[in-house]
Amino acid sequence: MKNIKLNLGLILIVNTVILFSVTFAAIDYYQKNYIFDKAISSLQNETDYLINEKEFLGHDDETRYFAVDLLFVEDMGALDDYYFLEQEKYFYSLYEKGELIDDEIIKTTNEHGQYYVLLKHVPANIFYDEMSVKEKNNASMPVIFYTDITFATNLVNRLNKIFSAMMLIAIVVEGIVGIYLGTRFEKSQQKLKHFFQNASEQ
Repeated sequence: MKNIKLNLGLILIVNTVILFSVTFAAIDYYQKNYIFDKAISSLQNETDYLINEKEFLGHDDETRYFAVDLLFVEDMGALDDYYFLEQEKYFYSLYEKGELIDDEIIKTTNEHGQYYVLLKHVPANIFYDEMSVKEKNNASMPVIFYTDITFATNLVNRLNKIFSAMMLIAIVVEGIVGIYLGTRFEKSQQKLKHFFQNASEQ
């Protein structure tokens, strides 16, 4: 029965760590998958709207997830770099290196943020009306669709830090409570021991 307060405090701390760890892992997994699903949906909604002429779900408040921007690859070679954002220059460098594959969504990170990027060859007549019939039937142009998830990722990281701080506070509190209860228990055990000793002596 020695060190009851330490053992009880340790048990409470271990239980708290296990509970918070499991909860933290589940929440973190859900948040990251939620961001992934909504980013993919945003890109698919945008391409469906432009290419397949489907209803643009991104305009619906219930399905508006992340804003999607477009980068016309042909413009990168025709216009000065001054007109493009740093992340767009980065996406173009990925395109030139062959790291962007048509119709494949990738996640990429650089010093400017985190993005989901989709390269797609789309019919040129979607953007250019002054084309011959032959050109309209055959021409296509590479377009980079991308959505910025930096804000959402930073929000998740902040929530994780808050959750970690809460876990540390809970560990300290549980340790103190465990030691306090253990001390009370040890004192009650000592009182009972003295009581029975006195009773036996009488």
